[in-house]
Amino acid sequence: MSRRCWRGSAIVRIALVLGTAMGVVAPPVVAQQSATRALTGLVTDSATAAPLAAVQVLARAQDNPTVTLASSTGDDGRFVIRGVTAGQYEVRFIRMGFAPDSQQVTVGAGSDGTVDIGTIRLRTIPVQLSDVQVVTEQPSVVYAADRDIYLASAVAGAAGGSVSDILRGIPDLEVDINGAVKLLGEGPAIYINGRPAPMRGESLTLFLEQFAAENIESIEVMPNPSPRYNAEGAGGIVNIVLKKDVGLGLSGNAFASGGTRGQLRGGGRATLQRGPLTLNGGASLGLSGDERSSTELRQNLLTDPITFLRQAGSSDRSNWNGNLDLGATYRISPRTE
Repeated sequence: MSRRCWRGSAIVRIALVLGTAMGVVAPPVVAQQSATRALTGLVTDSATAAPLAAVQVLARAQDNPTVTLASSTGDDGRFVIRGVTAGQYEVRFIRMGFAPDSQQVTVGAGSDGTVDIGTIRLRTIPVQLSDVQVVTEQPSVVYAADRDIYLASAVAGAAGGSVSDILRGIPDLEVDINGAVKLLGEGPAIYINGRPAPMRGESLTLFLEQFAAENIESIEVMPNPSPRYNAEGAGGIVNIVLKKDVGLGLSGNAFASGGTRGQLRGGGRATLQRGPLTLNGGASLGLSGDERSSTELRQNLLTDPITFLRQAGSSDRSNWNGNLDLGATYRISPRTE
């Protein structure tokens, strides 16, 4: 019985040896795992010694650069990197606004638990950002509290035209065949750059019909202007905003008229605007030739003989009249109204 058992055990051992040699039966393998450890430390500002949060911490194994362990600091400035085995590591500390730093750390085979690498102090550096370009499209119409602002370049038919062409393209306004502007059925006061236009009447109409639209930035329509504006009449205000560094230059008109009863009249107006200085003036001279003559014949039938009375008279009320006005305005700054 014993001999049989021995023989059976021997046969089994021989079979295991042969099976292993032929790759049929794999021998049992005992896995050898290295003990893992953790790296910890504190990151502070070198200038203020205050703890730094959100610092990226990277630990790269020297013997295997493909192995990198990562972590980050908390609000208290401390970090923990787990899964570290024995060996040499380069630990890098990165945060925007601070100069990167690195430490060489050796984790010994005999150490276990947590390895504290101490305090790392990062130095602040200026951050240079690349240029940022913000491109926005200016709206064609802006509805403000007290006015509607129309961008001149967006008004249909304004290209290559005059100020009157811009005004005709604004829904709030009407421009008749004579160039007169109407707002809500009334004649509005015309302002230029927030101030009353220096010309009046026909001079203003001619200016609107001749001044190039390409010099206009926007048109502001104010049906109910605030008290700061001294609008004439009840027609509101139409404010013409010129482009930067654009002046009115020299503009003006002359006129002459006459009548069948000896009336003669002539004059003109002119406006000169250079930078902050605006000069405007006008003059007119008229002659009223009012000469009259009369003849009266009376007959008295109550007398005998009948009498007659002839009366002749004449008058000369001819006179010269005229007017002259001059004005000057100097704007101290663009904010001056």
